[in-house]
Amino acid sequence: STPMLSLTTLIGDDRLELTLLAAGSAGATETDVLWLHNTELPDPSPYIRESELVLTNGLWRHTVDAETFVSALTRARAAGLIFGLTEQTPATPTDLVEACVSAGLPLASLSIAVPFTAVTQAAARIQGEARQDALVGLVRRGNALAASISRGGGAEGVLAVLRRDHDLPLLVVDRMGRWLAGTVDRIDTEQLQVAAEALTRRPPPLEVELPSGGPASLFLVEGAMGDIDAGLFCLRPLNTLEPAEREALDQAARFLSMEVAKQQALQAIESRFSGELLEMILSGPARATEVPERLRAFGIDPSGRLAVITLIVGE
Repeated sequence: STPMLSLTTLIGDDRLELTLLAAGSAGATETDVLWLHNTELPDPSPYIRESELVLTNGLWRHTVDAETFVSALTRARAAGLIFGLTEQTPATPTDLVEACVSAGLPLASLSIAVPFTAVTQAAARIQGEARQDALVGLVRRGNALAASISRGGGAEGVLAVLRRDHDLPLLVVDRMGRWLAGTVDRIDTEQLQVAAEALTRRPPPLEVELPSGGPASLFLVEGAMGDIDAGLFCLRPLNTLEPAEREALDQAARFLSMEVAKQQALQAIESRFSGELLEMILSGPARATEVPERLRAFGIDPSGRLAVITLIVGE
């Protein structure tokens, strides 16, 4: 798949002539970058959004020292720093490198020959390709989900399509506490009841603490009338899910809503059929000849053995 925007993907573009001087904390250069922020302010922290990559030529060095500037970046939770070399500063200042190493902030230098606009243009291209890739994946998965439902794949079919892209522990439970589908081992009755109870809350929670299972993210599955009839539970905390995983789970929940609505429609048809059949039988001999044809219309062989079950519901 197309890589997301990060300091690593920018360094990987040879045209930018970026050199990594400090890798920062573990995995910091791989972290998704929200966008780029060019600044020469001594304290840019009020203007930097979390996970933005900061670009600077170091004009602030006349006002504050490197440690103070880097401290402002870490306070704003910036993703890293790119220092643009100039004729006046042809090498990255040693104190700036040391401050970034000490703070665990990734630092890269940008060649004198490359303007900041080139970095911004590269970032826009990387982000655009990533979004296009995500959109293509969304459409492809949507087609596969629609095909699965039309073939009668049911809730299990929806999860099977989702698992092609994302290996997640999943569970679908209806508001009656019934297991509809899952990619995990069967969970116990208490966990099913807790999951079902969460669906009755108004508003429903984003996460549910399952007994002996930890926090599970909840994605709502609506029925034909807009009621919450089931939930798609991912047995992972919401804050650990990648944006692409959340988007895929939201998409799967919408298709599960279509499946639930379809099942409700089938149940409604069967209920009407049962009611009409019962009325025919209770009408006596006058309509007895219609009963076999009615059974045959619903795919039931009237010449086969039939059983009648009577339920009496008390208070």
